Amino acid sequence: MIPQFNDASLDALSRTLGEALVGSDMTRMFRACHVTDTSGESTKWKRIYHTFAGRQREDRCANALGAFIETALAPARWSGRRDEYAQVRDALNETLLLSGIELGADGKLRLVKAATNLDESSERANRLSAKLKQRSVHPSVLKFSQRLLIRDGNYFHAVFEATKGVMDRLRTLSGSCADGNALIDETLECGRRPFPIVALSRYDTPSLQNEQKGIAHMARGLVHAFRNVTAHEPQVEWNISEADALDMMSTASLIHRRLDAAVVTTAYQPVAV
Repeated sequence: MIPQFNDASLDALSRTLGEALVGSDMTRMFRACHVTDTSGESTKWKRIYHTFAGRQREDRCANALGAFIETALAPARWSGRRDEYAQVRDALNETLLLSGIELGADGKLRLVKAATNLDESSERANRLSAKLKQRSVHPSVLKFSQRLLIRDGNYFHAVFEATKGVMDRLRTLSGSCADGNALIDETLECGRRPFPIVALSRYDTPSLQNEQKGIAHMARGLVHAFRNVTAHEPQVEWNISEADALDMMSTASLIHRRLDAAVVTTAYQPVAV
């Protein structure tokens, strides 16, 4: 049995659901849950709020609202809208966790230890994302991977996208169409040029030259250890721990920060012949 939600929680859940659902879909979901819309309202979130405020008083529990949430957030309904689904689920969980309930990746509600405050519920609703933000991870890493972060220990796609993000950044800076090792060799190494195309420093001392090579090796490490593996292994057969995912994304973050200060040198050097 799901305990009754207080007014603040019911209001927050209703607003989140109202923003996410289409009115005609809501009518079908009410019917599927054997719930009668008694609100007399036309605004979506108000329909949900007033209907379930009355229903949970009548039932002395929130089982009817729970059934509505599970119906609305059934993963099959969101096919092709994975990003939106993750955002809605996280928003619902920030409120649900305060009442000791969580909506799982399977679209089912389960009882969990209640969060004691908003900071805790927010962190638990998107744990890995919260930890990345605590580490001040570069925005480019979050841009490519945040929408794919999940909390069930499988960071397969998030790792893949974060590593691809480093490659995309190098292509954007250099104008190159290469990828992987070829891209890193072309942009971060000298080849036959006096300077790398993407120079991370003045490159005029052995220490700075070694530093450039070290960042290039880090980028290669990401490609070999993560992107190449995730690109060729089935998701069900390859997984990493949360700690490994955090460390990998921190490495990608370090590379992005060095690229923030990089200089593209193609305008200043001739190509050796």
